[in-house]
Amino acid sequence: RSSNYPTTSSAYKKIISGGIDIIVSKFSADGSTLIGSTFVGGLLNDGLNSQSDMNSYYADEYRGEINLDANGNVLIASCSYSLDFPTTTGAFQNTNKGSQEGVLFSLNKNLSALRWSTYFGGVGSESVYGIDLMADGNLLVSGSTTGADLPTHKGAYQEEYQGGSVDGYIAKINFDGSELLACTYFGTPSYDQVLASESDRLKEIYVAEDPRQTLP
Repeated sequence: RSSNYPTTSSAYKKIISGGIDIIVSKFSADGSTLIGSTFVGGLLNDGLNSQSDMNSYYADEYRGEINLDANGNVLIASCSYSLDFPTTTGAFQNTNKGSQEGVLFSLNKNLSALRWSTYFGGVGSESVYGIDLMADGNLLVSGSTTGADLPTHKGAYQEEYQGGSVDGYIAKINFDGSELLACTYFGTPSYDQVLASESDRLKEIYVAEDPRQTLP
């Protein structure tokens, strides 16, 4: 919420938009120098998962992930209430379809430019907890949703919402956020969240899931 959070002269965004903004900061290896620092967000709250159904564990309100690609570009998974969260031309989803929506974006290594940015979600509420660079250069993302209209692909492991107040999901997007390559729900008729996901060098996918009943 701080309007005087330290940003750098070349920051992508030097001024807070309103409410709560996401902040991204880069330090030297010994912590003595602020190399880059920027706000990212819109007029409403960003980076805050305030959906009560998705707050099951300590710090779920702030759960997300930051990662780097081979060139040092920054990859971020989070969520937003803003209708004007900055998206980029060619993003596979340019609008917030619900209330709390997932967001995925990438900044350059100096935090001076937004490389790409997209919403992720449907008419329900979404969180994005994980973003991982896969061996093929595409991105594995995962999180939770209350909506039954996520754009799953034909032949997905679970094409439809499984029930309960929250379902997990796993998706694959291309390297610049312009195309959703695959998406599946991952859950049971009870409560579910996918809290983390990773892929290995063979592009096999591993998830940490919170089920309230036995998974199939």
